[in-house]
Order: sequence, then C-alpha cells, then structure tokens
Amino acid sequence: MSAWDYAKPPGGGAQSMNYKSIADLNKDVKKWLEKLPKDFDIIVGIPRSGLLVANLLALYLNVPMTDLDGLIAGRILSGGKRLKKRVSFDEIQKENKERETTV
Repeated sequence: MSAWDYAKPPGGGAQSMNYKSIADLNKDVKKWLEKLPKDFDIIVGIPRSGLLVANLLALYLNVPMTDLDGLIAGRILSGGKRLKKRVSFDEIQKENKERETTV
C-alpha cells in the first residue's frame, strides 16, 4: 500500500487538490484574527508552512515571533537595523567583510 492509497477520497473516486494562493491565505488569516484573542505575547510558528501563517499573525498583531526550536532555545526573531541612508550592495558586502576580519 502506498501513501497515495491513504490520500484517496472515500469511495475511491478521483483525487482533487485545492490549491490556495498567498492572497487566499492572507484573507483566511485576517478572518481568523477576528476570532482570536488579542493578548498574545509571542507567536510561535511550526517550520514549513506554519511559519508563513505565524509571520502574518505576528505582523497583524504587532508581536514578536519565533519558530519552535527558537522558543526552546530562547531566541525570538526580530527585525534588523535600519539603514539611515541608501547603501549599495557592494558597500554592505565590504562592511561585512571588514566586520568578519575584526572578530
């Protein structure tokens, strides 16, 4: 018996897949937000497709997020530093190389 045998609908009919776009997911998350409490301290996403939903929730609720391993290790994903002026990619690479040599 293969994995596909378990995926067949009852009655053995043809399989059908229901694909959703990111826009569909975003609409679903917004609808779901209406039903969720608003007092979350952190959103934890399960790796793979759960991180996308967690990211959307964290953005809408304006709370930090992490993945499951990060929660266990005490890491919270956060934003990086913002650039004060427009910088070329070459300048960023140069700065990173300089930083690596001083460490």
